[in-house]
Amino acid sequence: MNATDRPGCTVNRRRFLKTALGAGLAGGVHAHTFAASASGELGRIMGEPVLNVSFLKEPVTVASVELLRNGDVFLVRVRSTAGVEAITVPNPARMATMHPLFLVRQEKPGASH
Repeated sequence: MNATDRPGCTVNRRRFLKTALGAGLAGGVHAHTFAASASGELGRIMGEPVLNVSFLKEPVTVASVELLRNGDVFLVRVRSTAGVEAITVPNPARMATMHPLFLVRQEKPGASH
């Protein structure tokens, strides 16, 4: 039984290929338009500062950085020399591989060994 033997089914290879080609071209135009608008948006975002420090009145000197861990949950606690403390929750997938960096003792610049 082929497509012409079935009632209401008049699709042949040529018609199928024309439809597929038309759909592919229409999708390509949409994808190109989306990519162009996305690249404009990406350019705008990349021009913005990564960290907004406009509210800081003076530089912050970091006194300590600590990695706190409870199983797969990580917290990073940072203290300034002025006593200000911040606690953040880092990306757990990244910390699973990056936490050894926190275990390396960092020497202060200019300190003698």
